[in-house]
Amino acid sequence: MKKKMVSFFVSCVLIFSSVFPVNAEESVNLQEKTNVEFSDVNKGDIAVTENADPEVRIEPDSNSVPEENIISEENPVPEENSVPEEGTTESGADIGENVVPEDNAVPEDNTLPENSVNPEENIESEEITEENNGSNESGETLPEEEKNEDESKVEEEALHTEADPSEEQEKKRAAKMEEVKAAGRQWETEGNNSMSSADRIYPNASCYGYLSSYSDEDWFKFTIGSNGYISLTLNHEYIEHNGTYWNVCLYSQDGSEMYTMGVNGDITSQRSCRVGLPAGTYYVKVREGTFHSDVNYNLRVNYVAADFWEREDNDNRNASDSISANKSVTGSIMNYDDEDWYKFTIGSKGYISLTLNHEYIEHNGTYWNVYLYKQDGSEMYRMNVNGDITSQRSCRIGLPAGTYYIKVTRGTFHSNVNYNLRVNYVAAGYWETESNDSQSGADQIAPNVSVTGSLMNYAESDYYKFETKSSGYISITLNHSYIDSSSNYWKLRLYRALDGALLHEAYCQGNITSQKTCRIGLPAGKYLVQVTQGTFHSDMDYNLRINYVSDNSYETEKNDTIATADSITKNKVSRGTLMTNGDQDYYTFTLKSKCYVNFRLTHGYIDDDWDYFHLTVSNKSNSPIMEYSLSGTELGLNKGMVLPAGKYYVKVTSSNRHSTTPYGILVQPIIK
Repeated sequence: MKKKMVSFFVSCVLIFSSVFPVNAEESVNLQEKTNVEFSDVNKGDIAVTENADPEVRIEPDSNSVPEENIISEENPVPEENSVPEEGTTESGADIGENVVPEDNAVPEDNTLPENSVNPEENIESEEITEENNGSNESGETLPEEEKNEDESKVEEEALHTEADPSEEQEKKRAAKMEEVKAAGRQWETEGNNSMSSADRIYPNASCYGYLSSYSDEDWFKFTIGSNGYISLTLNHEYIEHNGTYWNVCLYSQDGSEMYTMGVNGDITSQRSCRVGLPAGTYYVKVREGTFHSDVNYNLRVNYVAADFWEREDNDNRNASDSISANKSVTGSIMNYDDEDWYKFTIGSKGYISLTLNHEYIEHNGTYWNVYLYKQDGSEMYRMNVNGDITSQRSCRIGLPAGTYYIKVTRGTFHSNVNYNLRVNYVAAGYWETESNDSQSGADQIAPNVSVTGSLMNYAESDYYKFETKSSGYISITLNHSYIDSSSNYWKLRLYRALDGALLHEAYCQGNITSQKTCRIGLPAGKYLVQVTQGTFHSDMDYNLRINYVSDNSYETEKNDTIATADSITKNKVSRGTLMTNGDQDYYTFTLKSKCYVNFRLTHGYIDDDWDYFHLTVSNKSNSPIMEYSLSGTELGLNKGMVLPAGKYYVKVTSSNRHSTTPYGILVQPIIK
């Protein structure tokens, strides 16, 4: 196969020589060269298939040297340290052409120096500069007026982003410095590379500077004479890249960093959030960001004196800002880790609510968390504030006189927009006082006097304690605003304080704004009421009242066994209530002699023929000797029998149906 290919190629050469004659010497040289080249074929340098196209094109060796690079008299070796002609670079290009400096060349291993701009990110701008560098597609030079503004901008930006400024740049910068100083403005003084050598600048006045190298840092210090807030503005010329080119850092006088703002190349003016500060001296450091540029920047500290602004660093409880109730304070969460602490004092018992206002954020996520703490640091309440709700107010929280703390932090999401915080306070003696979350911390209330409270969260309980001076009965009323749901939102429990025994339990629905328990007979003593959430939770206000009536004829709970049975006075009506379907009320009496005894059971009208009450008479061994039931429509029933002297029990329970309608029982011994 290789021989066929050689024969074919020789034939082509002979045909070529017949068409384009050459002299004999050249023909011999050509033949010799051809023989040498085809001797290489036998070494396998070129492979041609049998079906190859007859118009074979032999590619040059990839390692061959172009003719223009062959060293000869026409291409002599350049002297190693030769100096380029005036007005040209070492490569021979005229100064002013878009020649990439060697410092910006990409290393052979394709790695970039640390903190340098990736050339690939600027490929588009470089191609624009090369393709439209004052010429059209045919290479003809365009008049200056035909260059568009974007091309001029790219060239200008390329000038400003050089790592090593040219002599022309230095002249421009020097002219800019003279212009700034002539206008009475300030230019940084090198080297202001540390806090100790910081340039003094003045609030609300601009200062110009530039970062001359990757490691350059510019430090400034300023003083404010009274409490207020600042923001930091940094302006610069446009850079066609959205990377971070500057970091602007704020420091307190002790050198601790308070805030950092990243400044992008394609945003020519950036302003920080507002930062509340007390009177004092502070420092600002300007350093390079992820990328470096030596274009001029303009720094300004914007300052407003204000007493209603938070004062950094108020990042912990010990550094809390003191605020007054019913007055607003403004602040901002500067970064993800920022916390703003406040403390306030109320001189008397009352209730508060917390309001947080902010600018609209088009997202319904949680952007702020607001916490309330007691003086001992224990958390009392937490409110989440959403971005798309510009004003949120907490439930009312009853507090005794004292000092309290508030912490504002970021929520699930972060925003440094300003917020406005207010503690709304009303002095009131009729409000619960947190934390009344346990029996030992129960609020003391008086019967027949209302108290207001709220369940701040799902886990909260409000305890109240009261005392009855004599036997009687109570009922518990709970009022609240309307909730469009029939579900249970509050649960009431009544306890005996002496031993914590549960006496009664009731639920309150959302769509019934006023609910009252049944009557509960109690002896003189101390009791507890607990308010907790029902099946669902609401933090709206509720109003609680213990309705108490002194009445020694009423049953006294718990009289659920013969051991706790109430003594009944013969010929006098005793009254009671079956609080639940399982409730049973025991009474006891004693006959000194044998006689006929009449038992009368009464109740209020119930529009139902089902049996609701059941009466049982038992002997001292609690063995039934007589019993009967009473329907809802039967208002009373008498039954009697002859009983010998001795001790007896009367028990009243529910029958087929249950009702909390009060009942009456009368035991009438008839002695003949």
